[in-house]
Amino acid sequence: DGLILHGAHDDIPRLGYLGRQGVPFVLVGRSPGVRWVMPDDYDGGLQATRHLLALGHRSILHLGGLMSHQAFQDRYQGYLDALAEAGVAPERDRLLDGDFSSLGAYRAVRRALEAGLSFTAIFAASDEMALGAIAALEDLGYRVPLDVSVVGFDDLPEYGERLTTVRQDIHAITAHAAALLREGLRGEQVRSVTLPVQLVVRGTTARKRG
Repeated sequence: DGLILHGAHDDIPRLGYLGRQGVPFVLVGRSPGVRWVMPDDYDGGLQATRHLLALGHRSILHLGGLMSHQAFQDRYQGYLDALAEAGVAPERDRLLDGDFSSLGAYRAVRRALEAGLSFTAIFAASDEMALGAIAALEDLGYRVPLDVSVVGFDDLPEYGERLTTVRQDIHAITAHAAALLREGLRGEQVRSVTLPVQLVVRGTTARKRG
């Protein structure tokens, strides 16, 4: 009777198809003219990067991936705008593709370090990539957070209580998605919901040394 779809990309043909078929749906993500619910990905990127800047970091690596994906675009834009607020110019070699996976992030960070790239902090656009980054740092003898601070995004419970991250309220997202779908099944007016996110400071960030 209806669908809940996860993830908004630059080109989403399924949305037009479902609209033409008259199938009610809700998108977890953002796209014009349809029912959607999403965490405030932009503000999350802003909060994470501002936190690192407040700790004195200026050379901040961003681990992204799937840059055609709305969530990663928004988180990256928040990172860029926080740097701009602080008068820090972004550098192209500070944006790494972590392939939205621990292994992808591990490989990207390890390659960067072995190539001589210097940085004191990482904002990873997912907890999974943050953990891959931490593994690469530790394998090469860097201490987290004494040498390099790391912030993730999601606050997924399976990743434990050590990681500084941006929490999105998964329960609220799913509840709103179900409510919006019921509205669609009843033929009610299309609307959208953006939910706040929260920076959770734990043990992987510290003030820049020196």
